[in-house]
Formats: sequence, C-alpha cells, structure tokens
Amino acid sequence: MNCTDKLIDSKPFDYDYYDDKLFEASMTESFLLQYQKSKFYREYIKFKGLNNPESISDLWDQRLFISVFVLKEFIGEADFQITNDIQVEIFSSGTSNKPSRMVLDKVTLERIRKIVFKIYGDYGLVDLSSKYNYLFFTYEDLSLGTAFSDVLLSELAPKINKKFFVLKKKGSSFFFDLEGTIQKLFEFQNDGLKLRILGFPSYIYYTIKELQRRNIKFNFDGVVLPGGGWKTHKQEISVQEFRELVYEYLGIREIRDLYGMVEHGIPYVECEYHNKHIPRYSRVRTFNPLKREFNNYDEVGLLSFMTPYATSYTIAFVISSDVGYISFGCKCGRKAPYVVLLGRAGKVKLRGCAISALEFLKNFSN
Repeated sequence: MNCTDKLIDSKPFDYDYYDDKLFEASMTESFLLQYQKSKFYREYIKFKGLNNPESISDLWDQRLFISVFVLKEFIGEADFQITNDIQVEIFSSGTSNKPSRMVLDKVTLERIRKIVFKIYGDYGLVDLSSKYNYLFFTYEDLSLGTAFSDVLLSELAPKINKKFFVLKKKGSSFFFDLEGTIQKLFEFQNDGLKLRILGFPSYIYYTIKELQRRNIKFNFDGVVLPGGGWKTHKQEISVQEFRELVYEYLGIREIRDLYGMVEHGIPYVECEYHNKHIPRYSRVRTFNPLKREFNNYDEVGLLSFMTPYATSYTIAFVISSDVGYISFGCKCGRKAPYVVLLGRAGKVKLRGCAISALEFLKNFSN
C-alpha cells in the first residue's frame, strides 16, 4: 500500500498537525505523480523557477501552488486532466460563466468516498440502519459539483425511501420549485421517516421563511447538512437565526455546515461546537498576496490547501479566493485545528455553484 492510501485509512482528526511524516510522504508522492503526468504543471513549476522537484523540502513552497481563479478561468481541460480513466465528471461555474471541469478516476473517486465516510463517521453522522427521506436543495443535474457532493453525502445514510431536488431543470436552465418543496415536506411528514436535508443554505432559509409566513410547522427527526454560500440575493444569512428557524419550523436540531470547493475536494465539516476541523488528509494555511508568502497559522489571509488524494487532476496545491485563518483548541477535544472562514476576497467574487444558484432565487422572488 502506498503512503496516500495508508494516510486515508487513518483516523481523520487524531494527528500532530505540525509533525506528520506520513502526510508529508503522501504529498511528495502526489506532487511527483502530478508533475510527471501533467505537461502544464511541469511548465508551470519550471516557470516558477523550481528546476529540481525531487529536491523539495518545504511543502509550503509557494511555487507549488496554483490559484483557484487560474484553475477556473485559464487552464484548459487537457492541461488539468492527467488521466483517461474517467468515472465521474463534475462542473463548476467560473466568473466568466465558463464551467471548469473536474474528472475523477476510479482511484480518486474511491479515495474521496473513504475520506467522506471517515470524517462524517467521526462526527457520528453515518447511519447505515435507518431509512430516510431526502430533500436536496441543489440542482437536479448531478454533473454539477454541489449536486454530486450532496448525492455522495447521501451514501452516509444509504437507505433512501424518497428524494426530491428543489432546483428543477427546465431546458438549459433551472427553476426553484418552492411549492413542490413544501408539498414534499407534507408528504415526508406523513411517511413518518427520518429526514436528511442537504444543499444551499440560501434555499433552505428561503423555504423556512415561507413556512414562517404561512405558519406551517413540521416535526422531523433528522439532520440538515447545508453547504454553499450563506447569502440570499438580498442579505447575509445569520447562521444562528438559520439554526433557530430550522428547529422551530422543521423540528431538526442537528445542523452541520460544510465548507468545501470542487477544486480541492476535501470537506470541512462542523463538529458539535460548530468548528470546521482540518482532517489529516489535508493541510490549510493562509497566504498573503501582497507579501507573496504564507502567514503564520493564526493570521488572516487567503485560505490555501494541500491534499494528496487526487490521481486524475492537478489539485495537490491550491490557493483559494476565500479569506480566513486557522485556530486551535476546540472544546470538542479533537486534536486537529479548524478553519475559520471570514468571506471572499476582492471586489469581484469568483462565481461558483452557490453564487450561480442565487440568481434563480432572485428571479423566483421578483
């Protein structure tokens, strides 16, 4: 077994963040594989002045990293993809509305599945015995990154009775089926089964506000796993208000937010104290674009990520457009630090699936 698979077989949060030889060996293994298979990456590293990649001693060498903006907007599929064994294709929108395309080969897909189960299992969110209904507040098109992620998360509780996607496909676009969603909630309540809700918090919030307006309340046993932007087209959503409304109008207390992006693939999920811990399968640090260097761990900057799991595309080292910092010492007792997300950088935001989805909500409510 290689280093990366040994790493993924280990527990997600019980490790030394500063001294992890297995992670370092896995990242070196992953970088050399991607360097050998991608002509683009070789030319990029050469352009950045790194002529002997096998001599790398510092994994946080900024010359190894590619920004998510560059990956979205400027790198062609042939440069990004390093395999012809394609099991799954995932698309994510860019600022110019040009979709970026990620491909998963068999190895990458199985690794990310294992990673997801390890992380959510540690949080007690895997349930292989109970039967569930599912409400997906995302696209009906599973080739889109958020929809694929939510369907993957449904494998954590795989005994599915019924499922419903709220963003219905109509021609080449989508529409938000609010009335169908509310009708489905009544149907699910009558079924008497547990409920799992996944997807964009903006749509969940909009639906609950409509339930509030109509004075409709449900009492479900289940879990809400939101993921995506915490804004409607009109305002920033208060996470505390969101939790209170979900409990009041759906009866669900268990709410675990997820932070992630298609270009990195690792989920950062809230623990019992609502902190998004960094699993052993990745590392996070912040980057100062003005100084062009990485910060100390507790300093604010662009969140930057490394992970070794992918064998199908070049995402071992990426710098995001999200601003935040790393913190330690969560009350839950897990050794791993956690990501504190503060928002997006710059005047023009990268256009991801969640931002694109807000346009349908805006059109719906006008």
